[in-house]
Amino acid sequence: MFFSDTGRWRQTVAVGGLVMVLGTMAAVAHHHQPLWQWLVWKYLGLWLLCLVFSLSCVAAGAPLVHRCLGARLPLARDLLFAFAAGLWVFATGVCLVGFVGGLGPWFFCAWPALLLAAGTPHLKRHLQPRWVRTRRLTPRLGTPSHRWLPWLWAAGALGLALVYIPILTPANVAYDSRWYHMGVAEHYATSGRIAPFVEGWFHGTLPQFASWLYTWALLMPGASLFLRTELAAHLEFTVFLATLVGVSLLVRQISGGQIRRGGWVAMFLFPGLFLYDSNLSLAADHILAFWAPVLVLLLPYTQGPRTKGAAMLLGLFAGAATLAKYQVIYLLAGGALLYLLALLPHLAKHLSWQLCKPHLQVVGLAAGVALLVTSTHWLRNWLWYSNPIYPLAQSVFHGHPWIEGTIVKFNDPGWMPEGNLAERIWQTIAGMFTFSLVPHDWKRFHGRIPVFGALFPLLLLPALGLRHLQQVWKLAAATGLGVLVWYATYHQDRYLQSLLPWMAAIVAVIVARLWQTRVRVVQAALAGVLVFSVVWGSDVPFLPTHPMAGKSPFEHSLHLASSSYRKAWDEQAKMHSKLPELAPHLPDAITSTLLLHEEHLRFGIGRPVVVDGHGRQGRMGYHELQTPGAVYQQLQSLGITHILWAENPSGLMRLTDDLVFHSFVRDHTDKLEIPERRLSALRSQAPPPQAAPTHVVFVTCAGVTQVPWGEVNRKWKRHFKPGCDGLQVSLSDVQAATQTAQYLVLDQDLPAPETWAEGGWKQLFTFKGVIAYSRPI
Repeated sequence: MFFSDTGRWRQTVAVGGLVMVLGTMAAVAHHHQPLWQWLVWKYLGLWLLCLVFSLSCVAAGAPLVHRCLGARLPLARDLLFAFAAGLWVFATGVCLVGFVGGLGPWFFCAWPALLLAAGTPHLKRHLQPRWVRTRRLTPRLGTPSHRWLPWLWAAGALGLALVYIPILTPANVAYDSRWYHMGVAEHYATSGRIAPFVEGWFHGTLPQFASWLYTWALLMPGASLFLRTELAAHLEFTVFLATLVGVSLLVRQISGGQIRRGGWVAMFLFPGLFLYDSNLSLAADHILAFWAPVLVLLLPYTQGPRTKGAAMLLGLFAGAATLAKYQVIYLLAGGALLYLLALLPHLAKHLSWQLCKPHLQVVGLAAGVALLVTSTHWLRNWLWYSNPIYPLAQSVFHGHPWIEGTIVKFNDPGWMPEGNLAERIWQTIAGMFTFSLVPHDWKRFHGRIPVFGALFPLLLLPALGLRHLQQVWKLAAATGLGVLVWYATYHQDRYLQSLLPWMAAIVAVIVARLWQTRVRVVQAALAGVLVFSVVWGSDVPFLPTHPMAGKSPFEHSLHLASSSYRKAWDEQAKMHSKLPELAPHLPDAITSTLLLHEEHLRFGIGRPVVVDGHGRQGRMGYHELQTPGAVYQQLQSLGITHILWAENPSGLMRLTDDLVFHSFVRDHTDKLEIPERRLSALRSQAPPPQAAPTHVVFVTCAGVTQVPWGEVNRKWKRHFKPGCDGLQVSLSDVQAATQTAQYLVLDQDLPAPETWAEGGWKQLFTFKGVIAYSRPI
C-alpha cells in the first residue's frame, strides 16, 4: 500500500496537491481560452448521448432476444443481438410517434428514458452476473498467446481514427444525405410529424430507417444545427462500432472459433471505406451494413432447439435491414444461399416432406415477421400513395399523385450492364470477379482509379491451398451472389458497403490461416500482399475529392480543432452549407409553406418544404399546367405561400417547365431579393385568365421555327448549336412568326428581340447558350 492507515495525512496531502495542480492548470488555460468554449465539451456531450442511445437500444432489445433465443447466448453475441433488436425498436418508436404528430424536444428526452426504464431491470437480472464472470475469465493481454493483439488493435485504432476524424465536421455530410437522408429527417423534425409528402416526392417514399434515427438527433432541444448534425453523425458511427463487433464475431464463427479477437481490423483493409462517397457521411449504406454480420450470426440458431424464436428474430432483423435500403436484396440473396447451403447435407441424405417441413416453416415464419416489421414502410406508402413501393411498379399499383408523362429519376444512366441479353449476362458475371479492380464511381470523385479494396476476391486464390474453410467458402459464395445482384442492378462502389462486413470477415480468416501455416515463404508473401495493399490505399483518406467539403474533410476537422485557440467561436457552429445561411431570410415555418424550386439539396433550410423537380415527384408538372392560373391553383392547393428559386435554370427540368415557371414567378409573385437566391410570395389574387401556349418560336442562325408545345423538349437541342454568325432570315419572317407566340427562345449570340420583333418581350432566363423571353397574349 502506498498509504498506510497511520499515514492518512499523506493521502490527504497527495489529493490536495493534485487538486491544486488541476486548479492551477485550469486557471491558466481559462485565461488564454475560456473553458466553457472548449470544443471538446461538445463532443463529450455527444458521446454521452450516444452512450444513452446504445444503452437504451440494448435495454429495449434484450427482452426480445431472450424471449426468442433464451438467455444462454455468449455475452458478446447476446449484446449484439440485443442492440440490433433495440435499434429497430428505437427507430420504429420514432416512426410511430411521428405518425401521430408527437415528435418534439420532449420526445428526444422521453424516448430513451422510457426504453431504459423498461429494460434495465431485465438487464440487471440476465446480463450483469454474466458480465462479471466474463471479466474474470478474460485473459490478460500480457500473456504470450496474446502478445500480437496490442499491435493489431493499434492498427485498428488508427483505422477508427481515419473513419472518425472526418465526421467531426458537418462539411463531411454527403450530397445524397443533404438531399434526402438528412432532408427527410429535418422535414419530420421541423414539422413534428411523419406525414405524406403532398407533392409525392419520390425520395420521401424510400425506406427511411436511417432517417428515423437522424430525426431523433435533430430533435435535440436547445442545440444548434451543428450539434444536431454531429449527433446524427455520431449515431452512425455508433452503429459502425457495432458493425465491427459483428465482424469480429462473424470471423470467430466462420473460423470455427480459431480466431477469437482482432478480426474487425480487416474492415480497414478496404480503403474505399475512407473516401467519399463510401465513408460515414450520414447516408444509409452503413446502417444497412450493420445487419450483414447480424443476419449470418443468427442463421445457425434457426436449426437449433428454439427454431421458431430464431425464425421470428431472423424475420425482425431482415425486416429492419429492408427498412434501411432497397439494396438489402444483396444481403437477402446471399443469406438465402447460406441457408440453402446449410441444409444441403441434410436434404441430400433423405429428401422428404417431413424433412423439409420444419425448414419451410422457418422461412415462412421469418418472412411473415419481416412483412410485419416492414409494414411501417409499405403500408404507409399504400395508405398515402396507393402503392406500397411508390413510385415503382406504377403499371401494377397505379399510385398517386401521378400526372401524365411523369418519369422516375432514381438512378443515373451508366451503372447497369448494357447491350443485348448475352452481353449483359457476360458483363455481370465478369463484374463479379473484377469489381475490385475496376472503378465504379463518378470520374470527378475517384472514378479513375479503383479504391474499394482488392483483397476480396483475390485472396480466394491462395485460400485454395488451405483446409477446413467450408464456412469461409459458403460465405464467399453468398458474397459473390450479392456482388452479382449489385452489378446487375446498379453497380456504384458505395453500394458495396453493405457487403463489406462479409468481405472483411472472409479476408480476416484467410489472412490468419495463411499466417498460421508458419511457412516462412508463405508468411513473407502474405506480408508483401498486405503491405502493398495498405500502402496502395494509404492516401485514400486524404484525397481532396469530397464535393461538398470542397477538399478532404480532414482539413475541415483539423481546422475546426484549432478554433478555440484562434478564438473563432463562430466556426464551432458553421455548417459549411449555403442553405442554413438562407434560413434567417425565409418566412416562418408555422405560417408558411416553402416551395424549393429545382433544387436537390434541402437539409439545413430549417423548415418543411415542397419540391417540384421533374422526375423527382408525381404531382407538379409546369409543362402540363401551361398557364399562370393553373400554376397558381396548383401551388395554392398544396398550401404553398413562398417560392425559393434561382435566377436561371439549372437543367433539372424540361425547357417548357422552365418557360412556364419563370413566366409565372416573374409576373405573378412578389419578389424579395436574398443572398444568391430569390424569394417570392404568392399574391392573394390569382393571375388573370390566359390562353395555353400552342407553340414556341425558336430563332437560330439558320432561321425561325414554330415548334408545337408538345415537341419543344424533344427538338430544342437539335435547333440550337454553337457557332452563330448572325441572323440569316428576314425581319418580316421573324415578326410574322412571333405575332401569336407567348414564348420565344433564341440563340444568345443574336441581338435582343426588341430590335427586330414587335410586342413587349420580357427576358426570362439564360440557359445553355439560349435566352428565353415571354409576353402575355
